[in-house]
This record gives sequence, C-alpha cells and structure tokens, in this order.
Amino acid sequence: MAIDILYQRRTMKVTSVTLVAATSTTSSSSLRPSSHINHHYRNPSSFFFILILWNIAVIPYYASVVSVAAMSTSNIPNNNPASNPAAAAAVSSSDEAVVAVAKNTIDFLTMAGGLKTTPRTGWVMQEAGPRIESVADHSWRIGLMAMVASSASSSSSSSPSKYDTNRCIKMALVHDLAEAKVGDITPHCGVSDDDKHARELKAITEMTQKLTNLPGMISSSEEDEKGDASSSSSSSTKLSPVGQEILELWKEYEAGVTEEAKLVKDMDKLEMILQALEYETDGKNKKSLDGFFDGTRGKWKTPIGEAWGKEIESRRSSSKISSSAEENDDSKPPAEKKTKL
Repeated sequence: MAIDILYQRRTMKVTSVTLVAATSTTSSSSLRPSSHINHHYRNPSSFFFILILWNIAVIPYYASVVSVAAMSTSNIPNNNPASNPAAAAAVSSSDEAVVAVAKNTIDFLTMAGGLKTTPRTGWVMQEAGPRIESVADHSWRIGLMAMVASSASSSSSSSPSKYDTNRCIKMALVHDLAEAKVGDITPHCGVSDDDKHARELKAITEMTQKLTNLPGMISSSEEDEKGDASSSSSSSTKLSPVGQEILELWKEYEAGVTEEAKLVKDMDKLEMILQALEYETDGKNKKSLDGFFDGTRGKWKTPIGEAWGKEIESRRSSSKISSSAEENDDSKPPAEKKTKL
C-alpha cells in the first residue's frame, strides 16, 4: 500500500508541474521556471486539481494508517485490573490460590512440628535422663547419619556408593512423620504391628493431604494404596508432587525392600543404641537400657550398619569396664585407693 501511495504522490507532483508549465506559457508576464511551487497558486484550476489529488490519495492513506494503528492497539489485552473486570477477576483468583497454598503448607508444617514435642516412648518407660529426647531429635540425627553412611563407598575407596544420598536423607526426615499425630508406638505399647501400620498410614495420609491444591498437582497412584486401610479414600486424592513424594518415601521405608530403606532402617536402630550409650554415659537413667542393645544385636541389614553397631557396642563395653574399675576403686578403704595425679 505504501508503495502505491508514494507512486500516486509522485504522479501528482509531475502532473501539477505539467499543468503549471502549460499555464505559464500562456502568460507573457511570467518568466519564472514553470516548476516553481508558487505556480501552483497562480492558476486556480491547477490548485484545485492538486487539492483533489490530495483528497483522493494522501488523506485516505493517512486515514488507513490511523485505522490500522487503532486496530492493532485494540488487539492488545488490557491487563489493568482497574479498567478490565476480567483481569481483576484473574488477579483475585491468583491471590486466592497463593493464600490457599500458604494456608495448606503452614497447616502441614504445624502438624509436623508435633514431632518436636513428642517424646520417645522407650526412654520415657525406662526413665532415661537427664532429658528425654523428642522424635524430632531422633529423626534429625538419623538424617545426618544417612547422609554420611550413604556417601561412604560400598566396598572400596575407588567404587561409588550404591545409595541415593538425597533419597536416604529425605526418607530419614519423614520416616517417623506420622508419629506427630499418633505418637511413638513401641512393641511394649500393646499395639499389634498391623494396627500400628494402619494408624500411621492414616496419619501420614491426612498430613500429606494438606499439601493438595498446589501448582503441578498429580494423582496418587491406586496401585500404591492396594492392601492399605485407606486405599478407597486416598486413591482418588490429588497430591502435590512433594506430598506424593513424602507419602511414597514413608511407604518405601515401611516396606524396607530398597537399598535406601534398608540403610535408613539400620540408621534408625543405630541412632537408638547410640542415644542409649549416651544416656548410660550420663549416668542419670534410672532403669537398665540393656534391652535396646539386645533388640538390635545381629539384626543389621547392611554391612555399614553392622560395622557401626559393633563400634557402639565396643565403646559401651569399654565404658562399662572403666566405670567398674572406678566403682571398685571407690569401694576400697582410703588407704588402699590409688593416688590420682
């Protein structure tokens, strides 16, 4: 279009010059070149002819440019909430989604915070001291132990570890998460293993359901729920990716089949007897803690678990020998006691 208009304007100019030249030859009083611009206005017919061409060619061109610009502008979406109700509704919906995500997440974290105030039942029963650790205390050190153990070489310094370190740490972090709702159930609580599993599954499912309606939601697998008490309700639940991951990690730990699950289960037992050794070293527990060591001895699932267990047992034996020697020395008459420098 622009090329056509330029051609029309050029034709208009040539035509006007030709007309002016024609009229100038009939005027004996004009000696100026016929192409001078003032000649357009010496002949009324030439002036009106140019005006007609201007109206026919130039004005429609600029009108079309303005029209196209207006159409282009009208196609630009108006995202200003003040003048666009649709945009305002979208912003409002987005804000509501952010608020919902924040609410659900804080609800979940608040429930998980229950681990910080849930005491480890075994230590309560045995009146260990000076301070009863919480489930959160226990889980934190298992996470650190899993990080160290999973990073260790499986056979030699040159071979890589066979464990997924990130998965081990995550599994350790969430393996007791259900206890925030049901408490720390031990074999001495009079609850069967099946009942314990059902309670904890229900709890972890309720907790992870708080992590729904988040960006990138996916459906939890029905296959994962087969045989579980809550399969009918949770199979249709849509969890966020992180909610789904927490639930899957918890189930993987409970099954104890994968290499990562076996390692974390060993870390769980190791952390327990290490804590028992620390309570014994403190000397302020009121009852024997032998049962914790007896319950884990010979039940390790990984070579590293067995090695670490032997080291803890060895330190315990050394501590007992040292304590026994000190007690014997204290029981002797003052004259027979060894002089300590």
